[in-house]
Amino acid sequence: MRSFEDPKLVDRLVHDGIVLEICPASNIALSVFGGFEQHPLRKFYDAGVRICLNSDDPPFFHSTLANEYEIAGKYFGFDQRMLDQCTRTALEAAFVDEETRGRLVKRLDKSN
Repeated sequence: MRSFEDPKLVDRLVHDGIVLEICPASNIALSVFGGFEQHPLRKFYDAGVRICLNSDDPPFFHSTLANEYEIAGKYFGFDQRMLDQCTRTALEAAFVDEETRGRLVKRLDKSN
């Protein structure tokens, strides 16, 4: 998460299409950032870095994937279109066969 402090690294992330799996609740729980207002989730998104949301270790951090999506909306101003883009990025980056990926992306598209 601290990669946002290096503009050249951010440029590389964008250029190479590297996906960052971001877990805001655990980043705050682990004191990587003092609070959501200091977390760079939205900055990554606005810079064009491919991101997806994750819940890290749900029992340990008392968070769920649904909660991470709520956090993205509440604290970072993500609207439904942006949240759907995070989901699409997760599907595109998932370690699954192409048939499964295609089926999941089609399902996401139908839900919109």
